[in-house]
Amino acid sequence: MWQPPAFWHKKHSILQPTLLAPFAGLYSSAVWLRRAVSNPFKANYPIICIGNPGLGGAGKTPVAIAVAKHLIALGNDPHFLTRGYGGKKVGPLRVDIACHDASQIGDEPLLLARHAPTFVAKNRLAGVKGALAAGAEIIIMDDGFQNPTTKKDCSILVIDGSRGIGNGWVFPAGPMREPISRQLKRADILLVIGNGSSANHLVRSALLVGTDVLRAQLIASPSAPNLNQRNIVAFCGIADPDKFFNSIEDMGGNVVARRVFPDHQMFSSQDVTRLLELGESNSGSLLLTTEKDMVRIGSNNDPNGRLRDMASVLPIEIKWDDPNQLTALLCKTGVLTETDI
Repeated sequence: MWQPPAFWHKKHSILQPTLLAPFAGLYSSAVWLRRAVSNPFKANYPIICIGNPGLGGAGKTPVAIAVAKHLIALGNDPHFLTRGYGGKKVGPLRVDIACHDASQIGDEPLLLARHAPTFVAKNRLAGVKGALAAGAEIIIMDDGFQNPTTKKDCSILVIDGSRGIGNGWVFPAGPMREPISRQLKRADILLVIGNGSSANHLVRSALLVGTDVLRAQLIASPSAPNLNQRNIVAFCGIADPDKFFNSIEDMGGNVVARRVFPDHQMFSSQDVTRLLELGESNSGSLLLTTEKDMVRIGSNNDPNGRLRDMASVLPIEIKWDDPNQLTALLCKTGVLTETDI
């Protein structure tokens, strides 16, 4: 799996972005042109899109789950739609946890399907129509903010408050999928996760163009193991591995060994063997990974279930700073009405 270059997140690294600027201009123009010539499909039911402005993780899947839980608590019946990155199935298909594995549909759909009906489709429009045909009355798209084939009723742009948007340049000069100013104008809500200062200028820009700002925190779930003063052997294959390691240390854990894999990478049997050896060589330490990584460990790469038995998971979730503000913004965008709450 591909890993982003380091200079994307170095704001004062000018040489590489400057050399790649012509290609970034072409990419940005292509994205604009695709949107300009599109004729987006308007569904009969609301569509919420959880996106981020750049390549790489910003916490979209936990946000999608948190929005679904919020809607369910208000008496609604949301359905997820995701592309199933890393999976072989084209779809559209409904996820069946008992039958599908990460190699078929990717890791994130398996997490989403624990909370609400989930559909996988490489073609977003086909996925929307498939979910509607199956009875979806609110669709939550995990990613797809830049996809112009379907009209969204509420677009939530997710930003990590500590990481921000890297160097701010458009791909391949930086991580942005299109200029951030263009994206903020199209978003209904800018969701800032965490209290870092890297997103402060984006908040000001969002307010200037009339985009509402919502805040939340990424926290360990109540079911998380007690890590205080424990030695931890940590492994993960996510877009921002440092966030995982920092979370362990914030909970009082001592990371004595770590292994990083590319985001979404399917573990091989050799990877599993090496992780088992790593855990065994650090006797007394807790072997720990993320929920997203754990769903990629199965009968195909861990046939005896040894790694699944040895490793523990650090579950995380989104906590809204003001849940009532989320409800109000969903009403403002027309996703909810007074009868829905």
